[in-house]
Order: sequence, then C-alpha cells, then structure tokens
Amino acid sequence: PTCTAVLACVLCCWCTGIVAIFKAMEVGRANMVGDFQAARQKRKEAMQWIYVTIAGGVLLYLVNTFITLSQAGGASGSEAGSFRGN
Repeated sequence: PTCTAVLACVLCCWCTGIVAIFKAMEVGRANMVGDFQAARQKRKEAMQWIYVTIAGGVLLYLVNTFITLSQAGGASGSEAGSFRGN
C-alpha cells in the first residue's frame, strides 16, 4: 500500500496522505519482522487512510469547482446587468 499512499498523497490531499504513507510504511516493518497478524491490521489502517485521502481530494476538488463556477456565474451575471443598464 506504500505506492498507493504516495500517489494519493501527491494527487489528492497531502495532509492526510502523509499519515497514509506512515501507516503504509508500518506494514512493511511488521512484515520484515515476521509479525503478519500486525501487518494485516496495519494494512487495514493504511487503506482506511488512503481512502480518506482520496475522498478528501475529491471533496476539495468538487468544492473548488463549485466555488469557481459560482464566482464565474456571478461575475458574468453582474456584467450583463450593468451592460443592459447603459
């Protein structure tokens, strides 16, 4: 899950992506010492953080798009209104 966590961090939301990367690195450490039960649990935690990171990135993108479109719509509407008044 480390590669997925890094991609999610870079492409979606860096603030939760950093946590996802650290959680994914814990999976590798647990596997290296042979604690596969802990590795399985840590993988679940890492994947949850990866999903949170992706969802956060999508949410931020949608909010940004909505704000941008609402500002563009408001600006063109006010310009059109002032043009008709002249």
